Amino acid sequence: MKFWAQRKAGTAAAEAPSAAFRPLRIAARAMCCAVGHNAQAPTAAINARLNHFRETGFVAPGGTPLAGGALYELDAWGRNA
Repeated sequence: MKFWAQRKAGTAAAEAPSAAFRPLRIAARAMCCAVGHNAQAPTAAINARLNHFRETGFVAPGGTPLAGGALYELDAWGRNA
């Protein structure tokens, strides 16, 4: 954080950027949501502006029904799985 504060202030960084950042390696990606159980399906659904949200049996404190997206092939809607 010190590196970015100094950079924003326009002062010379006292420490090298390499000391402020650690190497990061992304080995895989995954996603599980209402429109798919892998990363490719939700990506396609987002690009196509699709979703699987619908009114649930849950209500907000004011009595307004809540919308949610259930996972396909899982029978855990509305209870702890």
